[in-house]
Amino acid sequence: MNSRRIASTLVTTVIAVGILAGIWSFGAANRAEAVIAIIKTTGMFGLAPGQTARINVLNSGEIRGFVVDWKFLDATGRTVAESREPVAIPFGQAESFDLSFDEAFPTEVVRTELRAVVILSIQRNVVVTGEVFDVSTGKTTATHVFEDCACGAQ
Repeated sequence: MNSRRIASTLVTTVIAVGILAGIWSFGAANRAEAVIAIIKTTGMFGLAPGQTARINVLNSGEIRGFVVDWKFLDATGRTVAESREPVAIPFGQAESFDLSFDEAFPTEVVRTELRAVVILSIQRNVVVTGEVFDVSTGKTTATHVFEDCACGAQ
């Protein structure tokens, strides 16, 4: 009877250790796969009728590529436009993301103040620039520098 109790306790202990080891290894794998989000933002800039704001992201050396999310925020922090899903940018390639004043603000007649934000899966080997251009001529009227942001997801 005593040997049955010892065997039962031993089996229970082995099962418990196995379950804990499985949970621990699953948690470790998730931590190892976690991606750090690098957030960059411009300062505020104006956008008027007939203009488009553009975010340019260049993969200048990340062989495995990376993903980027983007958004444009107004002066109150409200999201005006954003990526529907993360965009993959392969090595040596670039992507551009546009916000047309005339499409985003069809009833506005004056300018609006915006800022652009990108959320990157890497910190090195990426160049992010911004510009505002005139739709009718294609002429760039302003360029923007992106800086690291300690502003959370905005």
